[in-house]
Amino acid sequence: MRKGLLVVIAIMVAPLANQSQLGAGGHALAARAQGGGDRRRFDNPRINGRAVDRCLNWGENCEQPAADNFCRLNGYAGADTYRFSPMHPTLVAGDDTVCDQDECQGFTTITCAGRGGRRFENPRINGRAVDRCLNWGENCEQPAADNFCRLNGYAGADTYRFSPMRPTLVAGDNTVCDQDGCQGFTTITCAGRGGRRFEDPRVNGRAVDRCLNWGENCEQPAADNFCRLNGYAGADTYRFSPMRPTLVVGDNRVCDEPACEGFTSVHCR
Repeated sequence: MRKGLLVVIAIMVAPLANQSQLGAGGHALAARAQGGGDRRRFDNPRINGRAVDRCLNWGENCEQPAADNFCRLNGYAGADTYRFSPMHPTLVAGDDTVCDQDECQGFTTITCAGRGGRRFENPRINGRAVDRCLNWGENCEQPAADNFCRLNGYAGADTYRFSPMRPTLVAGDNTVCDQDGCQGFTTITCAGRGGRRFEDPRVNGRAVDRCLNWGENCEQPAADNFCRLNGYAGADTYRFSPMRPTLVVGDNRVCDEPACEGFTSVHCR
């Protein structure tokens, strides 16, 4: 009945690939609500009628920079995920040149995010890189990213990426991590102002199943329904994972099987 949440950690080496590749540039941890208020998925993206090359410049600034550029041209803060595969001709947008060789690769999909929000590159607090943990060895990733966004006036973080770096500021403790194991955020995309993020959302005290009906109307419809029950227009983003029991709200039934999945967070707009 249910499929697991896709978490992408992709490192892709140019230029050749035998199949479509999925990218999220570094460590990107987020479920994506396709077509939600703050994000949009572009299938077979085009610039001036041409397929978009996976490199912004000839043989340079590939994948994330090229996907980000496409999204910014369309009014978004940047790209969350993308897929590419061999194709030609493609437009190398940064150079306004065409790649028409067998080794050319272009995007098949790009999911853009951040309309109404903001993407922070190399986020800083008091001039220091932000550690991926809010406290020393605790409250890592989502809590730390949320804290950064709230400090900047946003409801919370939609997506983030992090990598090894030092020194970093462990913001909740106001201490500095300056060891080989330190990791800090390279990007944080903050959610638009005026929404609300629900952690471990519940209906009638039960975890909310990722499907509104039994095996049907999954993810976006179920998240939208939860938000509407709470007075919001719909869901921008959500995350889910295996859990049991969960409430299949549309049918008022409980799923208590190993394959059940429920929302861990829902951001309503």
